[in-house]
Amino acid sequence: MDAPVLKVDRMAIANVAHGHSRLGTRLRGKLADAYEVRGHQTSNLWYVYSPRTDRDWLLKDDLKWAHFLLAESDPHIKDINYSPPAEIVRIGDEGQTTEFDAVVTFKDGLTEWREVLGSDALAKHDIRARYQWEEQVEAALEKGIRYVRYTDKEIYACPQRIFNWSRVVAWLAAVRGRSLYSERVEIVA
Repeated sequence: MDAPVLKVDRMAIANVAHGHSRLGTRLRGKLADAYEVRGHQTSNLWYVYSPRTDRDWLLKDDLKWAHFLLAESDPHIKDINYSPPAEIVRIGDEGQTTEFDAVVTFKDGLTEWREVLGSDALAKHDIRARYQWEEQVEAALEKGIRYVRYTDKEIYACPQRIFNWSRVVAWLAAVRGRSLYSERVEIVA
């Protein structure tokens, strides 16, 4: 007599082994945590899928969403981290931590630390924005990495690009995890 066959759900085993729950549950949990951390601020939160990095990111305002679309559409970018760890920089005798909005690695090997800031903060001569700029420039100089500040003027310089990529990213997120080989062959033909 044959031994009984035991059906094994590999996905269930992988989820238990890695402590994962269903995708929708994980997304709701991450968003709930982000809203809790945000406190009483009124900025929008964007939970996005990046086709370039093949992972989900949490963006903390509309301008960072637009920067995300700009970066995803840039063919020169090899890799990008939309939530890099804080950097420690010495200013005078004190150590300060500063956070960048993105760390970009280009296909030619160069690395760039980016800050995304509304131009209104610069126009108001916001003292916090000034100190943050000084800390970030100093941190980039210490590490020998290029620092760039993106404002809404640079990001929205080509609004059609941002609009188009908001649709492209949505389509790519909808088919993530699915091979598009046959569609690719059809397009190339």
